[in-house]
Amino acid sequence: MEHIIECDLKYSDKLYKLYTDYPLALKHFTVSPDMLSDLRSEIKDTNWKPSRKLIVNLLDKTNKFAITEIFNFTSNAVSV
Repeated sequence: MEHIIECDLKYSDKLYKLYTDYPLALKHFTVSPDMLSDLRSEIKDTNWKPSRKLIVNLLDKTNKFAITEIFNFTSNAVSV
């Protein structure tokens, strides 16, 4: 049986490197100029403006929803 739970996610330090290529939870961000890489800043169009994007990242998450079947897999990687 599956359940939906609300939880906070925090990557443990020892597993941080294992998940850099495939983080477990995405987050919406408004991309601002200070978030751009040096290269992207150099080549951005003059009409560029901040925009909302779904971004893969390893930042801690609060109030995330998870399905228990998926959560069982991820619980080894994150602290709840």
